[in-house]
Amino acid sequence: MYLYKVEMADRDIHLLQAMHNEEVANMLIEKNPYHDWGITAAFYALIHYFEYWLFNQPEKHTETSIPVDKNGKLRYTPHAWREKLIEKKLSKDAFKSFRKLRDASETARYLSLARIQPGGSIKWIPKPAPQYFNPNDAKSLVEKALKTFKKEIGIKILFS
Repeated sequence: MYLYKVEMADRDIHLLQAMHNEEVANMLIEKNPYHDWGITAAFYALIHYFEYWLFNQPEKHTETSIPVDKNGKLRYTPHAWREKLIEKKLSKDAFKSFRKLRDASETARYLSLARIQPGGSIKWIPKPAPQYFNPNDAKSLVEKALKTFKKEIGIKILFS
């Protein structure tokens, strides 16, 4: 059973937002010391590319398709449900691209390595995100992750 009560953004709006976010990501990864925000913008581009693709699937949209239990309570958060859909519906490479960008984006925003540490213990990065992420590594991560993910879902639009 899915909950379909919330209105969702139009499919093409997601594509336009994804393209905008990707363009911003590409601008930021070229401008040290803002390359850390390029990672985050790329992650949000990936999310909107996924929502664009998902529109033609039975679920239509992450936030409107979250399964509910017999009492009508959501079984997942929107973030957890999106991750589950990406893992279930796309290739391992696309899922890895999602996870790499998500983890790097969270590290850049929260200065924490909690998600990628064994046992979930919190470990803080030893310097600000623009210094922690090498600009070339950030650029490579963004380019590879978006290329892999977009290829998987059939998006051929590339910004360079």
